[in-house]
Amino acid sequence: FTRWLSRGSAYLPMIQAEFQKAGLPKDLAYKAMIESGFNPRARSHANAVGMWQFMQHTGAQYHLQYNTWADERMDPEKATPAAVRHLADLYKHFKDWRLVIAAYNCGQGRLDRAIRKAGTRNFWDIDVLPRETRNHLPKFMASVIISKDPAYFGFDDVALQPPISYDTVALTEPVGLRLAAKCVGTTYDWIQQLNPELRRAYTPPSSTNKPYLLRVPKGTAEKFKTNYARVPDSDKIQMVDYTIKPGDTISGIANRLGVRAQVILDANGIQN
Repeated sequence: FTRWLSRGSAYLPMIQAEFQKAGLPKDLAYKAMIESGFNPRARSHANAVGMWQFMQHTGAQYHLQYNTWADERMDPEKATPAAVRHLADLYKHFKDWRLVIAAYNCGQGRLDRAIRKAGTRNFWDIDVLPRETRNHLPKFMASVIISKDPAYFGFDDVALQPPISYDTVALTEPVGLRLAAKCVGTTYDWIQQLNPELRRAYTPPSSTNKPYLLRVPKGTAEKFKTNYARVPDSDKIQMVDYTIKPGDTISGIANRLGVRAQVILDANGIQN
């Protein structure tokens, strides 16, 4: 819990601002504590991913992209607005925050069925839910109470972190994260932490029409541009241009180049 409080202090201002902007209770921010301990790269045994533990289909429903290069479920600044909308949608359906918290854990359909089977909408009387869901609401309530006054509950040695801050640079070509870290004078781990959505050690293919915005430490954007301009092409990520020939298929091209077909699809922004 100490680790969660410490990690959460870097994200809570942003998360609470999103809930406030949507007119929802700011205390819902602590759902992320119970879901993941505020860990942007958390992954459950059921393959729910990110701070808000979105399944892939639910993430897609709220426009979180997932491809070869990036998984936006792992970006707190992109996943949090999606979580806010998801919780708002659940509240429109259930009109009870206790039920909303439970439904976020087990799914709207499963909770609807449990309510019908139990014959009640009182969360505490619905005894047909999985144990994880029955425990989820009490855990959330406890996390809110303890987080409001950690010292009272014995958590008096929490190392609070400053809110995450950064600059962005617009990239029109893939850039290796180790090279980016070298250009701004920071560590590979910190560049990864600033860009948690990236699934590879480099940024996605991009263009002047749709550049990729890489986050770099605050105050280092110009330093990156200056130093990256001096990097020889031989040290940069190289993307191969392939001209389609009659009879070509995506899978055939992928086999010849030694990559998965999905990589080619994602690199070109096309559907199979």
